[in-house]
Amino acid sequence: MPRAGATWPAEVQGIGRDTQKAKMEAVQEALKEFKIALAEMQPPIAYWTPTSDFVDRHLIEKPGYPGPDELVTLTPGDDKSKILLKTWIYPLRSLPLETLRQVDQKERLTQRSRDRQAWALRFIAAALVACLATLGVLHAGRRRK
Repeated sequence: MPRAGATWPAEVQGIGRDTQKAKMEAVQEALKEFKIALAEMQPPIAYWTPTSDFVDRHLIEKPGYPGPDELVTLTPGDDKSKILLKTWIYPLRSLPLETLRQVDQKERLTQRSRDRQAWALRFIAAALVACLATLGVLHAGRRRK
C-alpha cells in the first residue's frame, strides 16, 4: 500500500472454527485495514469503496499460511467450554497509488453520470407535467366555447 499518509500492515490474520472460516476472516480483516488506509490517504480515496472480492484478488498474497491454533475458553472458569480455533495468515501486497487514484476517478465519473441522468429525468418529468397541464387548460378552454 502506498505510504501517502496511510498505514498498511505487512500481513493479516483470521481466526475461525476451521481453516476455511479463518481464511474468510483474514480477507475481512484485510478489507477493514484497506478501508482504514484509504481513509488516511491524502487526498483520500473518496468515491470508490473496495469489496472483499477486490481485496481477495488484488491485495492478498496467496496461498498464505496457517498460524498457531488458539485454545479459547467460551465460559470463564469452565474447562469443558474450551474450543480450538484455527488461524490463517495472508501476507499483503502493495498497490500502486496511481491505480487507486484511477479506480477512484472512474467511480467519481460514474457517480457524476448517474447524478446527471437523475437530474435529466427530473427535468423531463417536470416538462411533461407542464405540457400536460397546458394541454388540459387549452382543452378546457375549447370546451367552454
